[in-house]
Amino acid sequence: MKSFRAILLLPFLAFALAMPAVAADDDDETPLEKAMYKMNKGYKLLGKQARKGDFDFDALAKAFGDAKVASEESAKLVPAKIAKMKDGDAKTKEIADFKKHIGALTKQLEAVITICKAKDADKLKAAYAKLKDMKKHGHDEFIEDE
Repeated sequence: MKSFRAILLLPFLAFALAMPAVAADDDDETPLEKAMYKMNKGYKLLGKQARKGDFDFDALAKAFGDAKVASEESAKLVPAKIAKMKDGDAKTKEIADFKKHIGALTKQLEAVITICKAKDADKLKAAYAKLKDMKKHGHDEFIEDE
């Protein structure tokens, strides 16, 4: 009977031992990844509301205000993919491209905040589509392939 209990406890023990490793992975996030996570909160909220066609403009304005701050912080950082590059013209160009992309993203986030304040659902749906494209391009361009 004791061996049967031990067998039942094995999966729980394995899970408990794995949890510190999962928690440690959170500490491995770069400052840029943390900023992107903050921006993604507003993006996801807008996506949900756009699909439903029912917008909480005040909540969106707050979320995108936070996203704008995170975007401005991101402009001071360099993606890991670029940081690993050898110093030179190619790296300098990639950094400039990243800063340009983040600058355009910050402007788009400002536009979303303005649209939220105007409570314009149609423009908000269009802004979501633009953000979706910007996110895809940014991830394709600046995130390392795993």
